Amino acid sequence: MAKKGQQNSRSDAVNMLEIGTTGLNFSAGLVYEEYLAQLIGSRGRRIYREMSNDAIVGAMLFALEMMIRGVPWSVETDDTSPEGEKLAAYLESIPDDMSHSWSSFLGEWMAAPIYGFAPFEIVFKRRLGDSSDPTQRSRYNDGFVGVRKLAIRHPDTVDRWEFDESGGVQALLQRSAPDYRSRTIPIDKLLLFSVGQQKNNPEGTSLLRRAFTAWYRKKNIEQIEAIGIERELNGLPVFFVPAQWMRANATTDDKAILEYVKKMGRRLRTDEQACVILPSMYDNNQNQLLKFDLASTQGRRAIDTAQAKEYYSRQIAMTILADVIVLGHEKVGSFGLATSKASLFAAGLTSLLGGIADTVNRHLVPRLFRVNGWSTDDRMPRLVPGDIERVSLGELGGYITNLAGAGMSLFPTETGALERELLRLGDLPADDMTAKLRPITDGAEGDE
Repeated sequence: MAKKGQQNSRSDAVNMLEIGTTGLNFSAGLVYEEYLAQLIGSRGRRIYREMSNDAIVGAMLFALEMMIRGVPWSVETDDTSPEGEKLAAYLESIPDDMSHSWSSFLGEWMAAPIYGFAPFEIVFKRRLGDSSDPTQRSRYNDGFVGVRKLAIRHPDTVDRWEFDESGGVQALLQRSAPDYRSRTIPIDKLLLFSVGQQKNNPEGTSLLRRAFTAWYRKKNIEQIEAIGIERELNGLPVFFVPAQWMRANATTDDKAILEYVKKMGRRLRTDEQACVILPSMYDNNQNQLLKFDLASTQGRRAIDTAQAKEYYSRQIAMTILADVIVLGHEKVGSFGLATSKASLFAAGLTSLLGGIADTVNRHLVPRLFRVNGWSTDDRMPRLVPGDIERVSLGELGGYITNLAGAGMSLFPTETGALERELLRLGDLPADDMTAKLRPITDGAEGDE
């Protein structure tokens, strides 16, 4: 058997220093992972904000938010002792004891899929009942440290980051309204939610990133189409001017008049105040020098812009598996296809919810337990989201009937696990039933 000193010697021989880096491209606290210049930093965040107001993108985000906010959350624990149950009850009280609702927190979290990340500052409080002090006000009077609020530090207020030598995030530097004063928030005060994170990039990757090209082209088509409709209805302004005004050696006065005419043409609109005032200008032969007219294209179009916009709308929705929202606007597809696409979208949402739960359970829960002086071992309780998709009770009933018809004994089974799962899937009250079921045992029946 090895001696204690020998064990320490072997342990000391292990190099525990971090040598490499993540390869994150950053400088002076700014991240430069994006290869399109217009999507880097605050400029990119302004574009993502504009994208979120697009009809298709807005529908995608609305569906995402409503489904995520509608998911129930619960607490799970592996510690069934009285102390473990007490800690689980404490964690279960946290979402309902903040100055805002858990649903509101999830609504603020929606900044993450839009911008790629969503930082929240953890604001603690002492739970001292109905106190006049907001830093101590709580529904509970147990003296424990709880969460006053998870305060969004919106991505468009982020100035830069502080990194260590290996690329780890140490702090967030914020500059925001109303005073635009620089504030430094250390990482141990933050819950940082990132979507599509690579190279430990704190800014993640926006879910709208892959939709940018389609959105940009669709936006340009819509702008050109709007201008075309306006010109079609109003007519295209045409000015006839003397040739000498357009020559390279035109006088300063002639050039000034020509620029004024151009400006008038660009600003011309048909509304209740529309009018054109032109000077009476004739040459020595009494020929009019300046003439204005409206030309029309007679409503003939060579390009179907509606089809192009529909194509790009599908491309946008497909980037986050949300193209189910455009199926009803097309003349193709089937119920089975819609169901399949809806399931894919739900799977993506489930993954996002898993990311929220992972961040909360890895960074918020241990901090709460440490400040309260409790153990942070692997038996800590955890917050878990419910299912995005609920099983159809009709399908569930048919499934149970088929199982029973096949000869499977369902009520009760040896361990009761099947009944509990069926009741859970059907969102049925399981307490009375599971109380009658035999508990799950580790050994075989009859073992001592």
